[in-house]
Amino acid sequence: MRHILTKFLYKVFGSYYKYTAMYIKYKYYTLFLQPSIKKRLAKKEKLNILFFVIDLSMWKADALFQELLKDSRYNPIIVSFLYPNQSLENQKRTQNEMKQVFKVKGYPFVEGYNFDTNTWFDAKQLQPDIIFYNQPYNIGHPINLIEHFWKDSLFIAIPYGFNVDNFPILYNTLLFNIAWKTFVPNTYMINYTSQIMFNKAKNQVYTGHFLFDELKKNLTNPWKKDQPTSKRIIWAPHHSIKSEDSADYSIGYSTFLDIADEMLDIAKRYKNMCQFAFKPHPLLRDKLYRQSSWGIKRTDDYFSQWEQMENTFVEEGEYAALFSHSDAMIHDSCSFIADYIYTGKPTMFVSNDKNHIHSTLNEFGKECFRLHYHGSTTDIVDFIEDVVIKENDPLFLMRQQFIVDTTPKKSVAQAMKAEIDNLFNDDI
Repeated sequence: MRHILTKFLYKVFGSYYKYTAMYIKYKYYTLFLQPSIKKRLAKKEKLNILFFVIDLSMWKADALFQELLKDSRYNPIIVSFLYPNQSLENQKRTQNEMKQVFKVKGYPFVEGYNFDTNTWFDAKQLQPDIIFYNQPYNIGHPINLIEHFWKDSLFIAIPYGFNVDNFPILYNTLLFNIAWKTFVPNTYMINYTSQIMFNKAKNQVYTGHFLFDELKKNLTNPWKKDQPTSKRIIWAPHHSIKSEDSADYSIGYSTFLDIADEMLDIAKRYKNMCQFAFKPHPLLRDKLYRQSSWGIKRTDDYFSQWEQMENTFVEEGEYAALFSHSDAMIHDSCSFIADYIYTGKPTMFVSNDKNHIHSTLNEFGKECFRLHYHGSTTDIVDFIEDVVIKENDPLFLMRQQFIVDTTPKKSVAQAMKAEIDNLFNDDI
């Protein structure tokens, strides 16, 4: 009966009902649950800190996780959080990739789903005191939702990328409103969300983005070693294929269907001058599987070509090292509009409607967007030959100044850990 009533109210009142329900939850947690949880945790000698991780490309908290491991007051652990709308095959592959990488790093890791018994792991068994979510949407299996934990846990939100979109629905979410702290990459986000969120962004703390720390490290070069003099170019296509995302706010981003074959031809044409890393969005493969004109066989064959050519490879995991050792990037993903700028290297945003993309961005996103080279699918070769190979890069100095103006001077991971340490102080 409750579910029937909920559906009826949402149908009648639409988004008004949705936000009213979320506002009530926000008030209930912050007024009645959060204060007592904070007082209880401040008295504990050791805190269990749970990181929900969706996939390796969204895992940005490596440096913070290491800082927490070194402190005897914390017991950090990772649990895989599977996309509910991904195919079973993709979910299994994603979880196995996480398991392998975190095992090598020596990080405590628990599989969120048991594919042998078809059962979900209830992370409540770990008695988490603080839970990190790296996506703000509160979606997935009910056992992983905020409400499942909120009687006993504090929440910390870390946007997995720089927030560049001008879509209030992405920011005024339950997680961002009830989080004990939200670590944000810049002050732009605080200024923007303070006008949108129920809590006026009072829980947001400017720490910088994890990528700042990663790009300062001496990261292992993932590019092919037998072509040391070639230019190294990343192609990072978005997943928002129009026919699959007809009702999605991000429609219009993806150009993959337009340039997929052309990018293969370009990689072959410049095999003696350039290496290419195919860096698809984690959801792209699954979207292509469901595309009537692509399907599983064509998609797998396409990915295999990128894996097998002498000057190409596929990268679907962590990308800081890939960025650090690259020379340029070609993409159509708003998630990367800001990220790659901080390498200081040239990047091209491919779109068939630049003005439309620009209209979807917030102030910070527009600042980053103007530091890109732009063009449609026919301009990619010009970018490769002129900007990348010949190094005619008129935006270079503008990017360098932007980096200086918007990069924090201190370690991002240490700034975040210091905020967590404050839980043990009296003024909580």
